[in-house]
Amino acid sequence: MSHFYPQYRVIWLPSEKFEDSTMMLHCRVEIDHLSREHWLPVYDNKYNAIANPNADDIQDNMQRCFVKTVALFGLGILVYVLLETFSNYLKSIFSCSTLK
Repeated sequence: MSHFYPQYRVIWLPSEKFEDSTMMLHCRVEIDHLSREHWLPVYDNKYNAIANPNADDIQDNMQRCFVKTVALFGLGILVYVLLETFSNYLKSIFSCSTLK
């Protein structure tokens, strides 16, 4: 991101805390005159909301929220395209391999 858009900014908007002690994070990413906002609940690796999340839980989900917000610009799709291409390349190598 910083290689192609060194002028980008990440702004963390106020998070929401709910009665059940779960949280919702809000992020805005700005690139020049464009901006996108998104939100994400603080959840575990099984997509269950975490009650009373600790700093590590919040940090992990801040990164997820940032990536999700960046995706709204259409950025990051190249990662999936390259991974798919690489995966197909590996499959073709190993399917043609004479190793058993």
